[in-house]
Amino acid sequence: MDAHILYHKHPAGRVSSYIQILETRMTDKGHADKWEFYQDHNVKHHKWRWRRTAPNGRIVGASTQGYVDRDECIENAVRNGYVKDAG
Repeated sequence: MDAHILYHKHPAGRVSSYIQILETRMTDKGHADKWEFYQDHNVKHHKWRWRRTAPNGRIVGASTQGYVDRDECIENAVRNGYVKDAG
C-alpha cells in the first residue's frame, strides 16, 4: 500500500496543533481518502482524534471521542476503515 505522509501546522497557528495527514488508497470503490490524526485544541487535554476526508473535500468520518494515546486513536480508525501501512 502506498501512503503519503504530510505534516503541516494548523492554519490558526495554535501551539501543539500539528496535523499528520495520511493518504491511503481504499479498496472499496478505489477512492483515495485522506485520514488525519491530530490533537484537539482543548487547553487541558490535547487528546488525539481522527477524521476521514473524501477526494471531493467532504468529511465522511470522524472520531466521536478523544484519545489520550495516539495508538488507541489509530486502532479506532482501523475499526472504521483505516488501513495501516505494513511498512
